Amino acid sequence: MDKNDTAWIKTLQRGMVRFDGSGFTFLSGDENFPENSTTNIEIGPDGNAWVGTLNGLYKYSGESWEAVIPAEIETSADTFKKLAFDINGDIYIGLGFGLAVYNDEGFTQINLETAPPTNTIMSMASGNSTVWIGYNMGDGVGCYDGSSWRRFTMDHGLPGDYARDIAVTDDGVPWFAIHDAIAYYQNGSFFSKKVFHDLSGDEQYVEEIAIAPDGKVWFRNGYNHIGFYDGETWNYENLNGLIPYSYGLSAVYIDSNNDVWVGTDNGVSKYDGNSWHTFSVAEGFLPGGVNRIAEDHAGVMWFTSPRGIARFDGRSWTTFDTILGERLEYVLSIAIDNDNVKWFGTQYRGIFWFDDKVWYNKEMKNGSKYINTSDITVTEDNTIWFATAEGLLSSKDKDESSVSEQTAFPRVQLSFPSPNPFNPSTTIGFTLPERMNATVAVYNVAGQRVTVLHDGFLDAGSHSLVWNATGQAAGVYFCRLTAGEYTATQKMLFVK
Repeated sequence: MDKNDTAWIKTLQRGMVRFDGSGFTFLSGDENFPENSTTNIEIGPDGNAWVGTLNGLYKYSGESWEAVIPAEIETSADTFKKLAFDINGDIYIGLGFGLAVYNDEGFTQINLETAPPTNTIMSMASGNSTVWIGYNMGDGVGCYDGSSWRRFTMDHGLPGDYARDIAVTDDGVPWFAIHDAIAYYQNGSFFSKKVFHDLSGDEQYVEEIAIAPDGKVWFRNGYNHIGFYDGETWNYENLNGLIPYSYGLSAVYIDSNNDVWVGTDNGVSKYDGNSWHTFSVAEGFLPGGVNRIAEDHAGVMWFTSPRGIARFDGRSWTTFDTILGERLEYVLSIAIDNDNVKWFGTQYRGIFWFDDKVWYNKEMKNGSKYINTSDITVTEDNTIWFATAEGLLSSKDKDESSVSEQTAFPRVQLSFPSPNPFNPSTTIGFTLPERMNATVAVYNVAGQRVTVLHDGFLDAGSHSLVWNATGQAAGVYFCRLTAGEYTATQKMLFVK
């Protein structure tokens, strides 16, 4: 079915058949489409029908046929049997003896002996213009340098048959979380270390790696242990009692100040070198835990979760749980490109990206099936690579003509309360782009609502509310603004 709900049907003896809801049209016998036996049909992003036959590849624009048969590829009985499009609109052709790709630059044949052995990718990272990927199904790891693939397995020195996570240092050295060990590849050899060897069972498995600006390699398991390697010694500690969680650690990230961020099912915690601080739902963080963490070029922290996306600028939280009119769920991955555009991969909604003004979305499907985008990385030339359930995709263009878009931030703005700290009153300012329903409430550190300053419709423009904390205990409070799809929180300190 194409975008106009027209059905395209392949046959063995009658060429192509098209059904538009009112009648059938047989498309064969044209001098540019003399074929009677068709093997595959795909509707491209441009709306054209691409038809594979026993003897070649054809494109139908709705009015005329064009024969697209490469002279450099010899045809065989099943040469053009399988067709598929990637995110760029390039068409991949399953040949009787291999694989080819066709785009505006022509046909390129792919050497399957060096291509990835599986479409199921578990992890991915890039550095020095090289993309490293961890295969699932026990196929080891691979790398692509822009021209060819290389694959490494346990026969090459890997301590296991798949990598749960990959991180690359500034000088291009890849590090791998592989089973119960950490490994890195340098000067043609793998080196590995079992870091949680004195723990038991699944606690020994390394789940994630993060490279700090000071060169330390941080790692975590899926329970409550986090550690680092400083080039000389391996260290780890148990976070039980230091941060709140119910089911263990889910993410680790080191920001530009070398502060350590750890995601759990209860929120996110930060270690500044001296102490831990936990940001909870009461402070504006999304419920449901953390999947991935990243810092953009402006020092703003971004978090993905099963409930959407959260943003922290050092003072206040902004959450995005509804984008383009739909609930945003199961955001799995994040990457920041060279232009400070934020890229997000989801399980059911394809790819989102955000340029700090507008949200864009490109749904990625294989037929009726959404493509799960589990990881994203960006190379030095600003190519964005996507690890999906259907294989590896890459793109240099944001192709905003073929995506849904929505002006988003800052459509509602919550200002920093002033004064802050305060005694006994502080003013809370915010801006609305249009008349809308808005709620402004104050919460204590336990997440209990202390008071509601406003709940109802307000006109577009700037507004301010005063909170008098007389009668309240001194301490930290949180002001939360909810307006339409937008939620933001500011911290306030009441002193006496």
